[in-house]
Amino acid sequence: MGRIAAFPKALPLARHLLVQTSDLAEARERVARVFCEHKLAYLRPNQQLSMRQNVVRFGNLALSYITYGCDVSIDPGKLSTFFLVHFIPKGRCQIQIGRENLVGSAMAGSVIRQHFRCACAGMLNAPISC
Repeated sequence: MGRIAAFPKALPLARHLLVQTSDLAEARERVARVFCEHKLAYLRPNQQLSMRQNVVRFGNLALSYITYGCDVSIDPGKLSTFFLVHFIPKGRCQIQIGRENLVGSAMAGSVIRQHFRCACAGMLNAPISC
């Protein structure tokens, strides 16, 4: 019997590409348009960003899939106008809220409304910006 080629798994919300970039400043600016102003930085030097954001809007609700392709740090400040529901299918994300540290992974999502800082390592596919 012949071998059947595997089809690549489609990315979540693949038909709703908003931005794809390798430029850190552009990635930060485009994500800010959907969520809020924030700080975005590499966790380690000499990394190559391969950012993609897919977004579907339903009135005041946005469903967003984001992948950065490298380890990043995100500091959005205070989330005063929305809640962030955050799931990570691969990798991990260390979330710092005040003095508390949480680790997000495929086993534990989070719902956040206050100021937090997030260090995302090995986060290959993140459906919501951390």
